[in-house]
Parts: sequence; C-alpha cells; structure tokens
Amino acid sequence: MLQRWQKGMTASNVKFEHASLWVQIWGASFDTRSSQVATEIGSRLGTVEDVERCRRQDMQNLFMRVRVALPISMPLRHGGFIADSNGVRTWVKFKYERLPIFCHYCGLLGHDLSHSASHYAVEKNGGDIEYQYGNWLKVAGGRLRSPPRKEAVEEETSAWKPENPGDDFFQYDDHVENQGIDPEFQMICSEKNDL
Repeated sequence: MLQRWQKGMTASNVKFEHASLWVQIWGASFDTRSSQVATEIGSRLGTVEDVERCRRQDMQNLFMRVRVALPISMPLRHGGFIADSNGVRTWVKFKYERLPIFCHYCGLLGHDLSHSASHYAVEKNGGDIEYQYGNWLKVAGGRLRSPPRKEAVEEETSAWKPENPGDDFFQYDDHVENQGIDPEFQMICSEKNDL
C-alpha cells in the first residue's frame, strides 16, 4: 500500500485507507464485456483509477480488467451480479492481481489468520471455522498479454542470427557450457585422452 507524499506528512499522521489493485472480472457474457461495464463494476468496489481497453475483436478476451482503489476497511468481494441487455443476471467472479497479505477469515487487507482477532476468538471457543476467503482470490501467474507484433518478434530474432550463415554456436567446442559441463573439466578430460 502506497500513499502519495504531501506537504506536512509524517510517519505518525499517514493513514492508509485504500489499496490500489488491478481487479480481473471473470464470467461476464460476451455482450457485457466493455470498458463501460468494467468501469461500472469497479465503481461498486471502490474508486476507479484505470480501465484496460478491450483488445482487438479477433483476440479472445477471457476477462475484463479495472484498477480500483479499494477501501481497506471493507472485506474483499468475491464477485457480484451483472445484468445483460435482456435483464438476465449473471454472476461474475473477481480475482485480484498482486494481492497483498489478507485474512482468509474476515477478508480484510493488512493481516493474515495468525493476526486476526475475530479468527482467534472463534478458534479459542472451539467453534467450526468457515473460511470465506482464500488464495483463489489471487491471480495465479501474471496478466495474460496480447501476443507481440510480428515486426517486434522479427526484430528480436534477427538480432540473434549469426553473421555468417554457416556459423552455429553448437558447432564450436564451447557447446559443453550449455550442457552444464565445466569447460576446464572438459579440457582436462580431453588432455588425458590425448595421452
């Protein structure tokens, strides 16, 4: 969690009230996938800071993406209902990118189970514990990006082409480095074989 510096700010008067996160919105029907819908959903979570524009029509969009300043005093949301143009309601799931530490019991950012007073109280009383939150709210891996432009890939691969077409780094004796064999050891072994 970060906060912009302001004049007169000290460590004692800084208040962290929001966490800025990218939220992925999964499960929306094709006719409801738009920047306007992502903005509307994001505004229900917190303050919308940015919305990822829809990619080209020939690219498959699996989810919408919106950057939201989430209030840390409120629990994370699992998802919500959205209605399409016919009024049919659909449940969409939320996944949070780079989600910081959060409690799997109460859903609040900033602490985990071992530092949750409400979880401790239920655990101490021996009651059944139901976890409504979990690591499934986190995005696994990273953001799926659209494939690079063809020109960029060609430029990148041409930088690795040998100057002489017959040159190939596997033709040299130093290819043992790529097999995990120390070149000095290889040289010692070849000298013993020469004896």
